Amino acid sequence: MSYLNTNRILPLPSSEEIRLLGSMIEKYSGLHLGADKGYLMQSRLSDFAIKHELKDYKEIYSSVKNMPRLLFEMLELLTTNETFWFRDDKLWEVFEKEIIPYFVGQIVLGKKRPLKIWSAAAATGQEAYSMAIAFCDYFIRQKMADDCRLMINIRGTDLSPKSLKVASDGIYSEAQISRGPTSRLLAYMDRFDDTRYQLKSDIRKMASFDALNLLDPFHLGSEKFDIIFCRNVLIYFREDLKAQVVEKLAKSLSDKGTLVLGSSEFLPVGFSQLVLDERFSTTTYKLADGEK
Repeated sequence: MSYLNTNRILPLPSSEEIRLLGSMIEKYSGLHLGADKGYLMQSRLSDFAIKHELKDYKEIYSSVKNMPRLLFEMLELLTTNETFWFRDDKLWEVFEKEIIPYFVGQIVLGKKRPLKIWSAAAATGQEAYSMAIAFCDYFIRQKMADDCRLMINIRGTDLSPKSLKVASDGIYSEAQISRGPTSRLLAYMDRFDDTRYQLKSDIRKMASFDALNLLDPFHLGSEKFDIIFCRNVLIYFREDLKAQVVEKLAKSLSDKGTLVLGSSEFLPVGFSQLVLDERFSTTTYKLADGEK
């Protein structure tokens, strides 16, 4: 019998416990969990401790240090963020009214090639599929052919294979759907079972998902993206690691491309490869020697 009380919640970690676990998390994921993340550790590791019969943070540290399977499970718990559909109304308004028309005109109709988009922190797919739905709605409003959606190529990447499995399947609970414009989402979904819906296959085919650590050497080849979303990720990196990530994003951006960060995120101080993109009325970035 387990010596743990199954109702037991871990106490808030001490500053030393946060430092100990935080250094391990940063080593393997690059994400920096500072002293203000004690509640996050407490809330996400309590069930983990019960499941594996670990009585405190020191036992958690010792166990994950020696068991890669447990380390990976802990990283999943601590680096997976809650995600929403069409998060940040102002950004999505600009995306639909300015960014989509610009790139459809320049790339799809102008260069007659697929528009390449990267959701760099895709989590369970809501951001990538929000983009897919926005493009489909635009094509409907413009009375463009249904096969235009075949010209939209969305790539989603994330650290968590578990989250990416959800994204690839495109199956969401009613609670997950409620974190967005429900009626708009349901127009592109079918009932999957009593409590879940699945995105229609035409929407799912617009996006593909792969595991990727933004600090690892990239496996995206020489592919260049016209639109890159990397939102609410940089805030978790130290300044030196943030510069590494942004440099990789810049190298993945096409000459006419635009980079979208979170509303509270900015380029690292002194980073000169990217400049403000004045084509759009929200804060996005383009290559310094790119499209004028």
